[in-house]
Amino acid sequence: MTKRSRIILMIVGLLAMLLAIFLAVYPRLFKNGSTTNTNVGAQNVNTSAQIAAEQKPQPHEATPEELARSQITILSTSFTERFGTYSNDGNYQNVVDLYPFMTSSMESWAKKYVAKMLAEKSPSYEGITTRVVNTNFNSLDLDLGEAEIVVTTQRVTAKAVAGGKIESETSYQDLRLEFLKVNDEWKIDGAYWSK
Repeated sequence: MTKRSRIILMIVGLLAMLLAIFLAVYPRLFKNGSTTNTNVGAQNVNTSAQIAAEQKPQPHEATPEELARSQITILSTSFTERFGTYSNDGNYQNVVDLYPFMTSSMESWAKKYVAKMLAEKSPSYEGITTRVVNTNFNSLDLDLGEAEIVVTTQRVTAKAVAGGKIESETSYQDLRLEFLKVNDEWKIDGAYWSK
């Protein structure tokens, strides 16, 4: 090996050693480079997500009519299922529990109805389970604070028959509800089952 070859070999060895030291001492430099690229990608993703969020339609603020329709529909459903579901063993507590949702005239009618039904109470079991199927507005007048809605229901009537058996029958019946707004609160002013 010539002197010149040895020098070249020493220079290559020295460069390899310097490169190894450089890689051992400064590993962050290469990690930061790749992280920077990843961050740029993440920033691009975040930017895309931010742009998508900004382009997404903002939530719609409900109009007074939409709020009223929503409140009346919820009240109609809850009232109808409770009003129409009872058993004579329950002493018409289902109606009594609804007094707070009624106008004073409707509550007066309901109290008379409960007293009448308790006086005519059958000794054998009778019960009805009512489930709301659909609701449809007939009218809504925010200025007058009046509304009318028809609630379509499925009703399962159960009666005790001879031998202690229970017979049941399923039917569909509409309940027309009239509403009045009393002190900023919708209340039931009339409830009429279809024949």
